[in-house]
Amino acid sequence: MTKIPTQLIKSLTSLGLLESEAKVYTALVILKSAGIKELLEFLDISKPQIYERLKMLEDKGLIILTNPRPVTYQAITPNIALGMLVERIHTAKNDAVRQFHELENNDLSENSSQPLWFIFGDPSFEFKIRDMIKNAKESIYCVTSEKNLDYIKMMLNKSLKTQLIVISDNKNIENELKHRYNNKNATITTINKAKMRNLDCTKDIADNNELKELANAIDIDNYFTLVVDDSQALFIPPLIGDSVKAISIENKIMVKLFIHNLKKEPFGLIIP
Repeated sequence: MTKIPTQLIKSLTSLGLLESEAKVYTALVILKSAGIKELLEFLDISKPQIYERLKMLEDKGLIILTNPRPVTYQAITPNIALGMLVERIHTAKNDAVRQFHELENNDLSENSSQPLWFIFGDPSFEFKIRDMIKNAKESIYCVTSEKNLDYIKMMLNKSLKTQLIVISDNKNIENELKHRYNNKNATITTINKAKMRNLDCTKDIADNNELKELANAIDIDNYFTLVVDDSQALFIPPLIGDSVKAISIENKIMVKLFIHNLKKEPFGLIIP
């Protein structure tokens, strides 16, 4: 008997299906066409739950009743079904965004102050970065380690006024990026990791015995700063660890202060 891959079920649940719905749908794809008896033999799911999940999948348009007696179902082709699930997510997202905007613009929100910053955890900050770059209209300023090449590609495909500083020991990356992307509005420079570590407060920390422990916690590869349209800023501290946090600043005054500090110390690491 074909075993249903765990990762496939996880992917389907990420698209909005319950785990039991994902299993019933996948079983129908594997079996081509099946009734209650076949599904009971194939899946470790109770009979009442199978009936319920079949009804839910039918309501979503992912399966079709092909025979009422005995009850037999057939799955919609996966590429079509997946497209339907993605479309449902996009529709739900757009509806939620609209409703959030309505909430933000109601009378209650007028008396509330705008937060100075937001904290994003991995992987949610990745969506924030992509959203900022996607919606940039005038300018992008970014200092980043080389590991964020996907974000770099997005920036340089925008054809906006872009200042990009890449922290890398690869001496050829600056020329490679300029050759690969024909963005005449982009200024691309590189700085090696050793020079980055010797700049600003990282050097002061290394020279201070009391703060050496903090210096050892710095990982330049995690460094990321992004400013879009001089109205939004995002900063990922250069700290060691697989799980990193990002600080998003949308308060206009705080963004101006952030930009002011960047102009004074363009490579400075912001460490309290």
